[in-house]
Amino acid sequence: MDMTGYKPGQYNAITYLEGPLLICAGAGSGKTFTLTQRVAWSLLPGSGKDGKPFLDSIDQALIITYTNKAAGEIKDRVRQVLRKEGMVEEALKVDAAWISTIHSMCGRILREHALELGIDPAFKLVMGDEQARALEQAIETVLVRIREEGDTRFDALINEADIDNVRSMVGRVLNTAASQTKGLQAFDLGPKATDAGKLARELLGLCEDLQVAGTDKNKETAEKLADDLRDMLQSGEVSSSALADILDGVNKRGLGGKKATDLKDCIAECAGICKAEAQVPHMEALMLLATEVDEAYHDRLAAQAYIDTGDLIRTTLRAFREHPNIAKEYTERFRLIMVDEFQDTSQLQIDMIEQIAGPAKTHLCTVGDSQQSIYRFQGADVEVYLRHKQDMLGLSPVAAHREELGHNFRSHGDVLAFVRAVCGRKGYFTEDFLDLEAATEGRPWRGEGPRIEVMLTEYPSKGGKDFATQKEAELIAQRFRSLADAGHSPGEMVILMGATSAAGVYAQAVRDQGMECVITGGSKFFEGEHVRTCQRLLKVLANPHDTESLFVVLSSDVLPVSSTDLLYLATYKTEPQGTYIRQNLSKGLLYDDRAPMAQSPLMEHAGTVLRHAWDKLGVVEPGKLFLETVVESGWLSRLEAKGAEGRAQAADILKFARMVSDKASENGYDMARCAQAMSDAAQLGGEKPGALSTEESKAVRIMTVHSSKGLEFPIVAVVDCYETRDRGEKPAVLADEGTVFAAFSTSGIKSDEEDDFSIHDARNQLEHASAIKRINAEREYEEKKRLFYVAATRASAGLIVCMKHAITKEGTYKQVLGDILAGLCPGQPDFPASSCTLEYGGSEPLAFTRNRVYDPDKEETEEDTIESKEGAVEEPAPEQEEREETLVIPHFSFPPQPRTVAVSMHDDFFSYSSIAPEGSHGVVHAHEEEPAGEPAEPIEPTSSDQPASDADKATSFGSALHMACEWLALQESIPSEADITETLERFAAAWGVFDVERLRKAFTRWLRSDIKERSFAYAHHDPEVPFSAAIGERILEGEIDLLCYDDAASSALIVDYKTGGSQAETSAALHDKHLLQAQCYAYAALQAGFAQVEAHFVRVEQEDAARSGQPQEVVYSFEKSDFEELRAIIEQ
Repeated sequence: MDMTGYKPGQYNAITYLEGPLLICAGAGSGKTFTLTQRVAWSLLPGSGKDGKPFLDSIDQALIITYTNKAAGEIKDRVRQVLRKEGMVEEALKVDAAWISTIHSMCGRILREHALELGIDPAFKLVMGDEQARALEQAIETVLVRIREEGDTRFDALINEADIDNVRSMVGRVLNTAASQTKGLQAFDLGPKATDAGKLARELLGLCEDLQVAGTDKNKETAEKLADDLRDMLQSGEVSSSALADILDGVNKRGLGGKKATDLKDCIAECAGICKAEAQVPHMEALMLLATEVDEAYHDRLAAQAYIDTGDLIRTTLRAFREHPNIAKEYTERFRLIMVDEFQDTSQLQIDMIEQIAGPAKTHLCTVGDSQQSIYRFQGADVEVYLRHKQDMLGLSPVAAHREELGHNFRSHGDVLAFVRAVCGRKGYFTEDFLDLEAATEGRPWRGEGPRIEVMLTEYPSKGGKDFATQKEAELIAQRFRSLADAGHSPGEMVILMGATSAAGVYAQAVRDQGMECVITGGSKFFEGEHVRTCQRLLKVLANPHDTESLFVVLSSDVLPVSSTDLLYLATYKTEPQGTYIRQNLSKGLLYDDRAPMAQSPLMEHAGTVLRHAWDKLGVVEPGKLFLETVVESGWLSRLEAKGAEGRAQAADILKFARMVSDKASENGYDMARCAQAMSDAAQLGGEKPGALSTEESKAVRIMTVHSSKGLEFPIVAVVDCYETRDRGEKPAVLADEGTVFAAFSTSGIKSDEEDDFSIHDARNQLEHASAIKRINAEREYEEKKRLFYVAATRASAGLIVCMKHAITKEGTYKQVLGDILAGLCPGQPDFPASSCTLEYGGSEPLAFTRNRVYDPDKEETEEDTIESKEGAVEEPAPEQEEREETLVIPHFSFPPQPRTVAVSMHDDFFSYSSIAPEGSHGVVHAHEEEPAGEPAEPIEPTSSDQPASDADKATSFGSALHMACEWLALQESIPSEADITETLERFAAAWGVFDVERLRKAFTRWLRSDIKERSFAYAHHDPEVPFSAAIGERILEGEIDLLCYDDAASSALIVDYKTGGSQAETSAALHDKHLLQAQCYAYAALQAGFAQVEAHFVRVEQEDAARSGQPQEVVYSFEKSDFEELRAIIEQ
C-alpha cells in the first residue's frame, strides 16, 4: 500500500494495530478515508507479526457506524481499496462483512443465537413512527384500564398535569429510559423528604431573634409566623404541605431591612423545599404509570414478534452477560473493532461496545471528536464520550494509544482561522481545542471582499425579532446574489439553521433575489401544504365520501376546479319537481344521475382522474395507485415547471408515495389502513423532507446544522444557533454516569450559576431539582457551542456568520454570541459601533457589518411626518394587472385561479396617529400650566430645520434621537463625553442620519435641560413604555417615550421628544397641535391607576426664547376627574 503523502496522524492511525487506539478526528480530517485504509492495511502482508497480515479475513473486522448510509459508504470504499490492492477475494466478502450500525450488528448476533436465547429468529425491528404508534397505543390501553377500573392512584397526577400532558410525560420517561442500560431502573427521584419539623424549628429560632432585634413591623410579622409555627408543631400534624400553607401566608412586606434578611432567606428556602417536595408524589405516580405502560408496550411488541432499538441492544448486552460463551465467541472473532462517530453514542451503546471488546479493549479503535457532539437530545451526551476517553487513556487495564487527525482537507485556512479565533479560546470547549491545519487551498474565491463575514442585526427587545429575521434574511440573500454575480453558483451556497421554523422567510428572501431555493433538512415534512394535500388525496382515494378531504383536493393544486364547479357539484335538481337541493360532493362524482348540471374541462378532468383511481381500488397496490393518480392529475409536471421549489415539492410527493408503499408492503395494509397510518405518522412528526438529486442543482439550500453533519459546502451562512432556551419539559431529567436524575418540574425553581455542587450531593428536593436545572442549562449551552463549531466547519470557501441581538438595558451578548464577541473583540463589551474590518488571524481581515432595524409598523410617526401628511389626499393603490395563469393539465387548458384578499386581524386596535385629525382637536378642560415663555418673532428656518437628504428624513432622524434618549435613560450615571459621541455616531449610522452634528445638538439640549434633571430624579424613569387601554370594544395602543414615577406615588410625569418644528409656531398652536396625543397618553396612564398625570412635549431642536439653553416645552396636566371626558374625546 502506497502511503506516500499521508499526513503523520493518518499514517500512524492506519498502521497502529498493536493495541487499543483512540483517534481524535477533527472536522474534515478524512476519518472515513483513514478507517477504510486501516481495514485494507490490516489485511495486507506486513501489517502483522513476522510479515504476515494482521487479519486472516475481513470477517475478523467489526466496523460500527452511526447510520446505514455511512455503513454503505464505508463498504464501497473498502471494496475499492481491496480491489486496488489486488485482494479480490476479500473484496467479494465485503457485502457480508460486519460493517453496519450497532442495531444491525445486534440483530445479527441475536439471530445467530436465537434458539439458544429463546428468541424468535424471525423477530422484526420496529422503529420510527411505527414504534411511536405502538407506544401511543400502549399508553391508551393503560389509561382506558385505569378509567374503567376506577383506579384512583393517578388522580392527583392527572389533575395536576391534565391527561394530554400525562401522555407526553410518560413518553418522555420511556424514551429517556430507552438509551439507558438499566432502563427505568436507572431513574433516581432524589433525596427523601426533609423533616418539616426541623425546618419549622429553624424558622422559629429566627423569628424569636427578630422579635428581639427587629423593627416594629418586623416584630409583628415574626410574632405572627412564630405563633403559626408553634401551633403546627403542637398539633402533631407536621408536614411539608402544612408548612407551605403557613409560609404562603407570611406578609413579605413586614420583613424589610437588613435585620430581617436571615429570616426572609430562610422562608424562601423552606418554601422552595416544600414546593419541590409537593411534586414528588406526582413524579412517583408518573414512574408507576410509565412502568405499567412499559409492560403493556412490550406485551404488544411481543405479540407481533417485534423488538425496538433500545431493547435490541439491551437484549444483546444481557445475552453477553448471562452467556459468557457467546461474549467470548465475538470477542475472540473480532481482532479489529472500529467505531465511527463515537461522540454520538449513548451510554447503552458504549456498554454494548465495551462488552464485545473485552476488559482490556485490546482490539478496539474508537474514532470521535467531542467538538462535534450535537445529539444530546437523542441520548448521546458528550459526557459519556469524555468518560470513555478517560477510560481508554487510563494506565490500566487499557492504556490506549492516542492519535489526532489534525489536518483539514475541506476548508480554506481563513475559515479555520476564524474557527480558531472563536472556538479555540481557552474554556470554549470542555476539552483542549483540537486545532486544525488547512491541508488544501480550498475552493477558488470569486467574490468581492474577504471570505469571512460577520453580520450583526440589532433589534428592539420589545417585539422586533420577526422584523429582524426578515432583514437578516434579506441581507444574506443580497450577499448571495452578489456572490452569484461574481461567478459562484447558487448551488454552492447553503443557509444552516439551528431550527428551520423560520426557513420560509429566508427561502423567500433568496427567491426575491432571483435565485432558486430549496429547504432540504429539518423534520418539517408533514407541515408542507403540498404534503397535507397528499394526505387529503389519500383519504379521498380510501373513502370517496370523505367530503371534507374531497373539498380540499378539489380546491388544491392537485385537481383544481373553480368555485362554480364546486357549486354545481354540490347541487342536485330533483325530478319532477325541478327544485334544487344540496348534496355531498362525492355523489356528483360517483353517480351519473347526480352529475353536475354543467362541467368545465377542469371539472371533467378531476372527475375522470378520481373515478379511474376508485375503479382500481383493491387491485393496484396503494402506493402505486396514489402515485398514478398524482401523475394523471398533471400535478408533478406543473411542479417541475416551477423550478427548484417545485422540484423540492415533487420530491416530497414521491417520498410520500414511497412511504405509502412501505406501509402497504410491510403490514399488508389496504388503502384505508394506509391513510390511517400516514395520518398517525403526521401526528408523530419527525420526518425529513424528500430530495431529488441536487448534484447539478443551481438552487440555494436551507437545512438544519444537524442535517448538514458530515457534509461540506463552498459558501455557508450560519443562522440562529447561538442561544438555548428553557423548554420547561416535564419531567426534568438529567442523565449522568448511568443514572437518570428526575424531578417532576423545575419551573419556578431558581438555579444559581455559581453553584457547583454535584447532583449526587443534593441534600433535599429543592437542591435536587435546582441541580438538574443548572446542569442541564450548562450542558445545553456547551452543546450549542459545539453546534456553532459544526456549522462553521461545513464551509470550504467562505463563511457568513449572521447574528441577531436584542437591545436590552444590560446590553450584554449571551452564550455563543458572547463567545464570538470575546473571540473577535477580546476584552471589549460590544462589537464595533459601525461596519468595519476585524483582524482574526486569517489572510485578510474579515468584514463586519452592524445593522439596527426597527419594524416600521411598531414605530410612532414623528411630528414632522404627521404634519406633512395633514391635508394630503391618499392615493388609492393601483390595481394589479389581472394575470391569467394557465394550468398545464393533460388534454385541458384552464381558466384563471381565484385571487385571494388579505384580511386584517388587527382591526380592533388603533393608535394616536391613526385618529389624529387633519384640523384642530377638541379641547378638554385640562389643568394646563402657564406657557413657557411668550411666542417668539418669526424667523427664517436654518439649514438644520431642513432634512439633509432623502435618507435623513424626519422619521430616521427622530428614530436616532429617540434611541439616544432611550440609551441615556437606561444608564446608571451620566456617560462620558466619549461614550456619548460613540453612541450618537452608532445610532446615526444605523438610521442613515448624515448630519451627526444636528443629532448631537438636539441630544445635548435634552441632556442639559431642567426637565431631564426633573425626570431622572424620579425613582423610575422608564423609556419606551408600551401601553394598551380599552376604549369601548376597541384598544388604544402606543408607546410612551419616558414614563417617570415614584414608588407608591399617585402621580406620573410623561415626556415625549419632538424633533423639527419652527420658532414661528405660537404657544396656542403648539398646545392644539399636541393635545390629542397628550389626551391619549393621559387616558392610558389614568386607566393604569395614576391619579394625576403631567405630560411634557419637549421640542429638543427649538430653544425656549425665555430660558437660554432650554428646549421648548408644551405642558399639559390631567386628573382622575378628567377620565370620562378623555374617553369621550378619543371615542369621537
